[in-house]
Amino acid sequence: MSSDSLMGMRESIVKAMQEYVEVESDEAVEVNLSMDPEIGTIYSVAVPVRRVKPRLRPPMAEPLLPGTWDPSDPDSDPGDQFPYGT
Repeated sequence: MSSDSLMGMRESIVKAMQEYVEVESDEAVEVNLSMDPEIGTIYSVAVPVRRVKPRLRPPMAEPLLPGTWDPSDPDSDPGDQFPYGT
């Protein structure tokens, strides 16, 4: 695959994922190629994701405690509750 084709594939993958998640940085997306004699060419993609978009998050089973993430609030960030984000 040419470098232009790899860039196009990377952009298509990011565009498809952005419907569901907030991508940390388009520039940080990595596409790697490796060869396996039994399988053939393997493409692996690493996409840094900031968080799942609020409208796609599962509802919480328990009532909200003061200062906790509210899935109905698109500005609420569940990453505040985890040391390494979500």
